[in-house]
Amino acid sequence: MADDRPLRGERRSEPRCPDCGVTGMEHIISRESIERSRARQPWFSVVHCDACGHVYDVISKHVFTIEAPPRFTLPRQSESSSGER
Repeated sequence: MADDRPLRGERRSEPRCPDCGVTGMEHIISRESIERSRARQPWFSVVHCDACGHVYDVISKHVFTIEAPPRFTLPRQSESSSGER
């Protein structure tokens, strides 16, 4: 007779929607946003329950970055070039 109990450290629980109570990974889906960037990439994805629409997360896909300006350092003045004679 087979033992159906989970082994130590093994988990068999399925995710459950906190709103409607439906159970299983097959009910957690993601959908890309309708809005698109100039490169036609979706701005974000919404992860939600397919039974009731409960939103689990919104994942950013299109990110605006700020480029760091180039570093410019002034050379140190040496004692010979300071103009004192």
